[in-house]
Amino acid sequence: MEFNVEELRAYFLTRIIGRRIEYYEELESTNTEALRLALENAPEGTVVIADAQSEGRGRLDRIWESPPSLNLYLSVVLRPDITAAASSIIPLMVGIMMFIHRQYTHSTKELEVRPDGEFEFTLKRGWNRFS
Repeated sequence: MEFNVEELRAYFLTRIIGRRIEYYEELESTNTEALRLALENAPEGTVVIADAQSEGRGRLDRIWESPPSLNLYLSVVLRPDITAAASSIIPLMVGIMMFIHRQYTHSTKELEVRPDGEFEFTLKRGWNRFS
């Protein structure tokens, strides 16, 4: 299935996130590209999506495999008015929001959320498995 940015944009009904979406078939890292765009004054909420990453990374610059057509690899340019320490909760909040959305849409698929390269946890509808 071909990735359609305009179709995805229709789902972003927010004031900030997703007003600008940059899609790439492959990048070294969505984090690196989002940082580059942020340094060039990209608007807050810019979403960088790649079908594959050759050097995907997370916390502590840990690198992992990011093969094509398997997952959604993305980074978002944020400029929150909070401390760096407080910003570490953002990936967890995103994971919880994804879980709530999945519950709301009554999906039975398991949802894996990997907020960074250090750990992962699984949220599953029905049996409420948390790991």
